[in-house]
Amino acid sequence: MLSYSPNMFFLVKYQRSTGTLLAFEQYATSDELLCALNATDAFDENGHLLLDQDIEIVTLMSSSVDALKVTQSRYFAQSPKDLQPTLR
Repeated sequence: MLSYSPNMFFLVKYQRSTGTLLAFEQYATSDELLCALNATDAFDENGHLLLDQDIEIVTLMSSSVDALKVTQSRYFAQSPKDLQPTLR
């Protein structure tokens, strides 16, 4: 059986209509990533999800930034090839 152990956690915010990557952030742990997700503008003050059909906010795990850019290429199609995440 193959073993897979991702060690990088990412928060991506993407605007569908323009194909624009609005945020690309890397976190050391899944707990830090979840705290950051909870702090995004995707939730109101009561913790309810606010839906904007034009904005995707996703959390991703990967073994490397390069692997992430291949497996999730649509988020990075209009970004510079050397784009690196903001470390949080």
